[in-house]
Amino acid sequence: MLAALAVPLIGSAPASAQPLPPACSSSHLSSFDYAQVKRTTKYVTVVYVNTSPDVCVLRGYPDIVMFGPRGPIHSTQRNVFPASNKTVVLPPNGEAGFVLWFRDVPVAGVDPTTGCAHALNLHATIATSGPADLTVQYAVNLALCNDAHFLVTALQHGVPKP
Repeated sequence: MLAALAVPLIGSAPASAQPLPPACSSSHLSSFDYAQVKRTTKYVTVVYVNTSPDVCVLRGYPDIVMFGPRGPIHSTQRNVFPASNKTVVLPPNGEAGFVLWFRDVPVAGVDPTTGCAHALNLHATIATSGPADLTVQYAVNLALCNDAHFLVTALQHGVPKP
């Protein structure tokens, strides 16, 4: 008989629950991303994989900074659902990720006089154990217009879908 390894999402643990495993170390995580456009919205999904032989935990929302040709772009990150899924237990080879979405589709040659900023890449930072958090750079081609805001989910178990 095979026993299944249950990897639950943990919000608040009952008093009788086992303590959580340690936080994931940045040296034991790899990542990948992919983007898709649906109508006038661009989605970027970022996934982290636990490459260590040990169970570990990722928590919370990532911190996102957009960069254009001249450096950081002032933009507003709005954290959205699922607020209850802020802690994810990752087994070896387990995956967790988050989704960002933007109201404006990619635009080449953005004209700054129209109020749009041209984002070329983003840096996503998640808290980890060890001396440094994990920051990964991803290439994007976005026109951040209006109030230059974007939405981001909390870390979720598995590969999240937009």
